[in-house]
Amino acid sequence: MSDSSGTGDDWLSGPLSLGYSPVPDVHDELVSADGDVRPGWQGVSSFLADLSTDEWDRRWQQGQQAMREQGVTYNVYVGGEGDPAAWRLDPVPLVVSGAEWQALASALTQRATLLDLVLRDLLGKQTLLRDGHLPPALIAGHPGYFLPCVDPETANRPHLHFYGADLARAPDGQWRVMMDRTEAPSGFGYALANRNILSRVFPELLRSAGVHPVGTFFRDMRAGLDAISPGMNTDGRTILLTPGHGNEAYFEHAFLARQLGCTLAEADDLTVRGGHVFLKTLEGLQPVDVILRRTDSAWCDPLELRGDSTLGVPGLVAAARQGNVSVVNTLGSGVVESPGLMPFLPGLCQRLLGQDLQMPSVATWWCGQAAEREQVLAQLDRMVVKPAFPADPGEPAFGRAISEAARTAIADRIRVRPDRHIGQEHVGLSTAPTWSRHGLEPRAVMLRILLCRNGSGGWSVLPGGLVRVAPDRRGRVVSMQQGGGAKDVWVLGHSKAPEAASAGDRRPVPAAAAIRRAGGNLPSRTADSLFWLGRYQQRAEAQALRLRGAIACIDERLLPVATAEETAVLHGLLVNLLPREKAATDARGMLRQAGQSAFDPDNPMGLHDSIQQLYRNADTVRERLSQDSWLAVDRVKTALQAAERVAGRRGTRQDLLLPRLDDIIYALRALGGALNDTMSRGYGWRFHDLGRSLERAQQTVELFGATMLRQGGDNALVLNALLDISDCAVTYRGRYLAEPELVPVLDLLVADLENPRSLAHQLQQLLDHVEALSRLRGPLLGEDQRLAIAAFSAVRTADIAHLSTSQPDGSWPLLERLVEYLQSHLFDLGTAVAQRYFSHVTGRGAQMAIGGVEAETEGEAEAEPDDAIAPVSIVDINGNDESTVPRDNPA
Repeated sequence: MSDSSGTGDDWLSGPLSLGYSPVPDVHDELVSADGDVRPGWQGVSSFLADLSTDEWDRRWQQGQQAMREQGVTYNVYVGGEGDPAAWRLDPVPLVVSGAEWQALASALTQRATLLDLVLRDLLGKQTLLRDGHLPPALIAGHPGYFLPCVDPETANRPHLHFYGADLARAPDGQWRVMMDRTEAPSGFGYALANRNILSRVFPELLRSAGVHPVGTFFRDMRAGLDAISPGMNTDGRTILLTPGHGNEAYFEHAFLARQLGCTLAEADDLTVRGGHVFLKTLEGLQPVDVILRRTDSAWCDPLELRGDSTLGVPGLVAAARQGNVSVVNTLGSGVVESPGLMPFLPGLCQRLLGQDLQMPSVATWWCGQAAEREQVLAQLDRMVVKPAFPADPGEPAFGRAISEAARTAIADRIRVRPDRHIGQEHVGLSTAPTWSRHGLEPRAVMLRILLCRNGSGGWSVLPGGLVRVAPDRRGRVVSMQQGGGAKDVWVLGHSKAPEAASAGDRRPVPAAAAIRRAGGNLPSRTADSLFWLGRYQQRAEAQALRLRGAIACIDERLLPVATAEETAVLHGLLVNLLPREKAATDARGMLRQAGQSAFDPDNPMGLHDSIQQLYRNADTVRERLSQDSWLAVDRVKTALQAAERVAGRRGTRQDLLLPRLDDIIYALRALGGALNDTMSRGYGWRFHDLGRSLERAQQTVELFGATMLRQGGDNALVLNALLDISDCAVTYRGRYLAEPELVPVLDLLVADLENPRSLAHQLQQLLDHVEALSRLRGPLLGEDQRLAIAAFSAVRTADIAHLSTSQPDGSWPLLERLVEYLQSHLFDLGTAVAQRYFSHVTGRGAQMAIGGVEAETEGEAEAEPDDAIAPVSIVDINGNDESTVPRDNPA
């Protein structure tokens, strides 16, 4: 066996041998100090070393494909806003032997138990403060210590249900706790996603190496949540409370909710009535028993905690205090997350458990104590100075890496507010093999181990975890926000096949689940997002079809000599993409401007914005989308990016965009097919399809107005363009075997119920959906129903021959009246649907898009009564004024 430089080692060949050279003076997880492969790694390293470079690349392409299919993202904040970025997973796992894992699991189970007891006391009887075992300034000064959360009556109930510990291995090979995670620990979902991905990359290695599976842990997690339900509501539910899709770990929130069978909800989806928490659904308020929160305590209740929070539920603290809902972790649990508590844990462990603390924390000095403060100040050049409370601003300051002036400034801050600072020893993080474009290289790692309470009230430890990796070889700080990556954790020692498990290992058989069908228990915000997902999906398709139709309308080589008629048709097709000022008047210029405008990120009317909004709404309802549907969403975004690369090239011919626009259209239709095939025919599907049908009808009407009314309905170029953009050219030619003529084209695109692209078909779909949804609001006709009936009746009773009659001046008055009538009614229909079903979703200061317009809303809107109606005349588009229907009084 050769030295630890990594060159010439017999046990390393292929990709695994590419330049691996452990960092001196730190613990390396793969290679021991004498250059040997550590025992737990031998089987894994041998397998990886046998892979050729081509095989390695092939397998990792499968892994990256799996990440795309699952939509694994992590929002990186730039300028205060989260930008969804691909999850940076390293294909080389961190391997932990079974014996070492047992020691880690035992130590952290003890630590979780200890912190729970400390938390119960601090939020209960407070004997630790009263008896002097903890300094009052450390607790009372904590920004996360909330008096409304203190309740002695809850001291006998567990407060911690989920716990995470960030561990670092020091150069001496011993693990130390760097940070306790008790507020809303994250990583559970990412750990499972990591395992799912690597199981696609190394399926045979996972089995042959005896890696512990992680699925049982999540069953324990769900059983633990069920066990703490107050049990007063036979139809109560568990919800996962998320701050929203802008949160850095929103993927995990949606993924975990789906894994646990919880409803994913934001604060505006919940309300407190009579001390009980309810979920707002389309069929009314549904009781909530358990809230698994991923929102920090401070933001959870604007009534008793942070008054400026728009992420909280007013009255939640009171409901939890009354025992009507279980909130996990308990509100205020972040108080024991403070690193300033670490120096006191050994003594607390002896007092509360009668045991020595099994795993030490990194050496920590809280500057609120005089002797400890002086020690920190005296050794500032060897310390890492951090805020004592996680919520306080400020990054860790490494004394050895900053100037003398900077150390002096830190010392001054410590003297001014000593209780807000801690000093910690500098620990050289261990390194682990990480794959890079340069081959295998050592990078600093930190291990997060995660625990949950199970159904019996004890602790279950996730047999794996989440490893965070430094962004490069020289990095000594691991942070996902600063470009770091992640690893899966493989715990060895699992040898039982499922059929060989002993009786003692078998889990109790759960009670048979009650049969349920799709119903109205759909959160209103989710229905809103599904509705707008359908709208933006169809809007993007219409924009791509029109741009493609315009480019294909005239050969690129004929653009310089395009006729006035051809230029006018192009203008009608592209009018929504042309700038309001300084718009080109020649055919080539219009195509160039439209291509730029369509992919301009700052253009709210462009194709780029429509697809971005589609992605945002899909992300909001991610837990309700199948994996195939999410993969289709990702392919739409990928197709957009490919088109933008072509459009962004200087001097690009517009016809070169055609294949990329084809890809966008195909991806959008694949998404439509995936959603249609995988969504159960409940209210969620109806709102999504309602949005699609409404948008398609609006886009069709607008297309008529921009082309036929402006250029003349008997224009052959217009008729051909309409058939191509509406995807009806094949149908028309199959029926008529002739060149397009006005009357049959209008019949096909307006009145033909059998044509899925016709106005009549879309309006029939709209009417069917609003009629089915009306059961949620009672027997009386709503405004949305009246508008849908009126629009459908106008088209259904239209006389196509009359519509196609022009005046001597070239105008088309009846067609123009129909277009204006439908534009008005369809816009009002979108507003009516939003007001009837979605208006109560928004909270204080929030905004809701209604009919494409941002409207301020406050509080919780109540439904308007349906009995306040007044007749409104419906203009017969054939020229008669003969029918009236009731319409809600706008007052």
